[in-house]
Amino acid sequence: MKGHKKIGESDEDTIFRELKEETGITKAKIIKGFEDSIEYYFKIHNNLVQKKVKFFLMIVDQNVIRLSKEHVDFKWLPYKKAIKKATFENAKELIKKVAFFLKNSLDSHLTFQI
Repeated sequence: MKGHKKIGESDEDTIFRELKEETGITKAKIIKGFEDSIEYYFKIHNNLVQKKVKFFLMIVDQNVIRLSKEHVDFKWLPYKKAIKKATFENAKELIKKVAFFLKNSLDSHLTFQI
């Protein structure tokens, strides 16, 4: 899920608006303490464009997902399958960072298996 920040929106406002617009998810919480970003460049009409993408970790408490026309499909995957499915190295690195964060930062009463 990606989106653009509207004027006056905080990162959290943007996250929840885009989440609802693109997936129909309204029952989610941001896990505090994890944030990552990547920057990359691409050309469009001979102009070099810089793109910065921020990543946040969330817990979703909802089973029904309604994808917008922007998306074709989605999958919830366990760690090893997510690493295998990821096609870009920066996506694999992000998944590893998330796993490390979850394994080392969550309360001891929550379990996370790799």
